[in-house]
Amino acid sequence: MISFYGYPSNTNYNDWYQCYNFLQYGNKLLVSRAANVGGTSTAISGVVADGDASDVDTLVLSSVEGLTVGDLITLGEAEAFYEIVAIDGVGLEITLDRNIEEDVTDGDTVNSFIVTMNAQFEAVDAEASAEAVTNDYEYLDKAMIIENASDFEAKEPSIAFTNTDDSKIKIFARNPGSWGGDLEIAIATPAAFGASTPSYAFDGIALDELYEYQPTGTEVGIIVKLGDEIVETWTVDFDETAKDYNNKSTYIETLINNGSSYIFVKENTANTSEIKNYCSEVNGTAGSTISLVYGLDSAIQADDLADAYEIFSNKEELDIDIVIGNETDAGAAAQSLVDARLDCIAFLGATYSDTVGQKSATAVANLIDYRQTGAWNFNNMFVVASGNYKYQYDRYNDKYRWINIAGDIAGLRAQTSMNRASWWASAGLERGQIKNVTKLAFNPTQGQRDLLYKNGINPIVSFPGQGTCMWGQKTLLAKPSSFDRVNVRGLFNTMERALSKMAKYQVMEFNDNFTRNRIVSMIKPYLSTVQAGRGIQDFLVICDESNNTADVISRNQLIVDIYIKPTYVAEFIQLRFTNAGTNSFSDVIGG
Repeated sequence: MISFYGYPSNTNYNDWYQCYNFLQYGNKLLVSRAANVGGTSTAISGVVADGDASDVDTLVLSSVEGLTVGDLITLGEAEAFYEIVAIDGVGLEITLDRNIEEDVTDGDTVNSFIVTMNAQFEAVDAEASAEAVTNDYEYLDKAMIIENASDFEAKEPSIAFTNTDDSKIKIFARNPGSWGGDLEIAIATPAAFGASTPSYAFDGIALDELYEYQPTGTEVGIIVKLGDEIVETWTVDFDETAKDYNNKSTYIETLINNGSSYIFVKENTANTSEIKNYCSEVNGTAGSTISLVYGLDSAIQADDLADAYEIFSNKEELDIDIVIGNETDAGAAAQSLVDARLDCIAFLGATYSDTVGQKSATAVANLIDYRQTGAWNFNNMFVVASGNYKYQYDRYNDKYRWINIAGDIAGLRAQTSMNRASWWASAGLERGQIKNVTKLAFNPTQGQRDLLYKNGINPIVSFPGQGTCMWGQKTLLAKPSSFDRVNVRGLFNTMERALSKMAKYQVMEFNDNFTRNRIVSMIKPYLSTVQAGRGIQDFLVICDESNNTADVISRNQLIVDIYIKPTYVAEFIQLRFTNAGTNSFSDVIGG
């Protein structure tokens, strides 16, 4: 069983703990992240109210709303980015990390950007007197945002060099994000190999030991290290016509851009000089390796989530039962995924603002409004919503945090499917116990629970001495049906998936009595097993001439009709007491 959750942002501990909470219930978790490519302006955040003409590192704005420390901003029409290092909310001042080189005047607009950048570096040639670019901000006007190989190929002709004269190659992290800052690269010319004094690619790592066959002639060695691990070694050539003994190209761009999992490279073909050595030590002379700079992660956006969830849209390629919705897009990407697949269930949690810090009556009203007129205003048997937030201890940072409950209810579903079966309800005091709860955002009364449940929202409730649990198992199907319950939807998801796989083995077989009897003989034992496990009350399988008529057979189809009577869960237990007085029980009950 595989379950999916959109990758949490670096600072969103709520997202991270949804993943953590899901794992606490015993299922597997697959994490994915789609890079947010682009420099999208999130807000016009201010107007300069007191700006100098030049050499300014502090600006007075008419508003600092929407700006945060670490934001990249542009000023007026300028295309250069500057990072905010301090904000004075009282004086409406922002402080930038360096002096502003453009003229800034009163009335200029300030735009805040969310940007994801590839870490990168320009390596100069052996004859260059200039040092390689190490200042992050020299890259700002030249930075390229690259998501994958095809994107790199499309942008490759437009890649600019900061050091046009001295640069030999430009190296990019394969994907945007701060992870590129952990990449370290060594470049070694043939002279660095077999030296009288051993050369070292990195501290303590001898260059000669990394290569069985050392580069010769115009070849160079490129070694890629991620963190403390050497992940790739390459022997490449700066000659575009160079080939190996198998007549395959050894040109640096061809080999690395098509084969590396960590970097892209772009050669400055205008520079015909040899590349210099970038090693920790060459023949007893200390040197330096390459560390990529300027790798940034943006916060997760709705487009990131849509791209990430879409990876799992092919149900023939991946089996998934459970999808955890993300609060960033109100679960829209998760809903789209389950709508496309129709074989898994999405679990959504309430929003922070609707529940945390609200009185019970207000929180319930907010949730019902969210269901009736907000983002949950839809009709879907594959989506489950729960209405609460929980306060949980973060042992990694030694503090308490408010966490969305979606990961927990998905974890309960996974735990129930593993320990029991998919047709058991993952709710109640037996199988609905939520772990690691310090307190809930609100604890609904019975009347409030009834209001939530009538609107398809599953309450989360804490009972003194009995724990905190999921107290409902409705889907967001508004039409009265057995599919408005999670256990029934889970039952049919499981059966449909299993029986579809069985039926595939009969594709391309003759549509005759033998094939029809064979497929029935596979389906009935499986359904009997489900019935024995209390999943269904009864079933009927029909696959004969009555539903496979001559017309159906002539269209190359084989039809199997399966009728199921699902079992139902007792969600409401009514205890009725009668005072029998001195009468016999048979008189009272009429027996």
